[in-house]
Amino acid sequence: MASQTGARVDKHSMDSGPFIARAVGALAVVTMSLMEAEVRGQERVVGYLEMQTRRESREGGGDVAATLGTLRLDGSTTLWAPWIADVSGGVGLTVRRTRFDDQSQEGTDVTGGARLRVFPRSTFPLELFVDRVDSRVSGQLVGPDYRQTAFGFTQNYIPSAGRRYNLTARHADREDERQDLGGMISRTSNDFVSIGTNQSFERHHLDARADYDRLGRDDPARVDMRTMGLVRHRYAPSQNLAVDSLASLSESRIDEPAGAAGNELQQLNSSLFWRPHTVRPVLVTGTVLTSAQDISTTVGGSELQTTVLTGGATLQYSETLALRSAMNGTQIRSAGEEQHNTLLRAGATYSPRESLVGGLRYRPAASADFGLRDESARGRGEEISALFSHGLTWFRTLPEGSKSASVTQQLNGLWDSLGRQQTGLTHSASAEWSTYGTANFASMRAIVSDTRRHDAIVGDSAFQLANLQGNGRYQASRLSSWQGNVTLQATHNETTSNAPWVSSLSANLTYQRERAFNVPLLRFTSEFRALSDDLATATMDRFVIERRARWVWTNRLDYIVGRTQINLRGAISDVEGRRQTLVYLQLRRYFGQQAQ
Repeated sequence: MASQTGARVDKHSMDSGPFIARAVGALAVVTMSLMEAEVRGQERVVGYLEMQTRRESREGGGDVAATLGTLRLDGSTTLWAPWIADVSGGVGLTVRRTRFDDQSQEGTDVTGGARLRVFPRSTFPLELFVDRVDSRVSGQLVGPDYRQTAFGFTQNYIPSAGRRYNLTARHADREDERQDLGGMISRTSNDFVSIGTNQSFERHHLDARADYDRLGRDDPARVDMRTMGLVRHRYAPSQNLAVDSLASLSESRIDEPAGAAGNELQQLNSSLFWRPHTVRPVLVTGTVLTSAQDISTTVGGSELQTTVLTGGATLQYSETLALRSAMNGTQIRSAGEEQHNTLLRAGATYSPRESLVGGLRYRPAASADFGLRDESARGRGEEISALFSHGLTWFRTLPEGSKSASVTQQLNGLWDSLGRQQTGLTHSASAEWSTYGTANFASMRAIVSDTRRHDAIVGDSAFQLANLQGNGRYQASRLSSWQGNVTLQATHNETTSNAPWVSSLSANLTYQRERAFNVPLLRFTSEFRALSDDLATATMDRFVIERRARWVWTNRLDYIVGRTQINLRGAISDVEGRRQTLVYLQLRRYFGQQAQ
């Protein structure tokens, strides 16, 4: 079996030889032609030549070595006159080699594309495009060869500054070939059409769009279709009034030999913001959201309808007294059953001015609300909620910074006629110190809090939090600087018996040096980052393993000289208790224009 696989690989390598030769020859011809045209001043040519190499070692996971070379050329020119048409195109060749322990893979990617813009400065500009990708691999780490061609156009119509219409169409064909599976070939086609408009007239703005997307594959057979339409309208006659509404309809369907499935979703969302001119400031807000979803399969289906209404009004009766009212309503229909939940509420907030108590600033605040609630699960009832908070604040200004501290207490409660009783008591304290100068700064902040809750139905609970944060920057010299931050946090949740304290740590320290080793434009950067086990585990990034590292130390050199860019990076890290190392080098040389 191994010999047969090797024979297939060798045959594929022989077949790819003429292909690579033709690709290199085509690139050489294009390069010489474009550069000759640039010398004559007829066309603009840009491009770059790049080499990348990567060496990575993972304890218990093997060694990976990858090398990649890329040549990219892009050119553009006008046809007859700039206002008639212009054409642009690009071609690229990438040759890569990857080795994983004693297995390797070689591959080439040839990419190309062209754009033709007709009447680009008119009211009806047209753009046509075509793109081509040809990727081939060989070796023990065999993957799919694929070839993809995409073409389409975009037609715009701009009759005036406030009106715009556009039509976009795209078709793509892709062919995947698996040499490791006996040359199995699968074909995929994709069609996409989108039409839309943007219009502004008087105090209205309208956006509308409709999309159609179809993706078909022959092996394994499957067809995915999606249609979507949306209309958005915004009415803003003044800065004090705005109404924003959005309606959308989307439908998707999947057809396979085993069966079919469909999903249809309708949504309507509208929001109101109104601040009328009155003696006492008034703010009125409201939203409405309705949605209907219909899911169907070959064996059945289901429907779900949801309506959510919210509204509120606030009146600033005086400097210290605010009156408010609010309404919330939700209705859900599913499987022939209906659930609803409504709440009408009115209340007031009293917040007097700060007063001085022994050199400290003291400020209390109190609020109360009365509500009528109707729930399909619990019935109708009245509820009363109240909140009282007060706190002391101390603040001092330093010659180049400040320091402050505060202590607050908050008591809240809710009672209703259906037997619900909830009370909560929270104590918190914080302290902050900061200093800053022309180039340096530093700050520290500490927060502790304790919250106790009582619920007649759920039971008692408590939550404690302690948090310490620090960050700063130190300009060691004109060319070098240090910057870092650290966060320590500990939490304790007593909702479960014998719950332990949970602590976490995150820290980052960076050193940067310009003109490293006295070489102009050479920058050296060293960064150390550390996470506690719980934060590293919570990340669980499957693709970027470095984000799961308990700690990682990275050093890099960046050098720019003329049109040449050099980047050298080395890293060592600990991921899930295993040591990992990385060395990465990138060289890129631009030509045709200065690197951006």
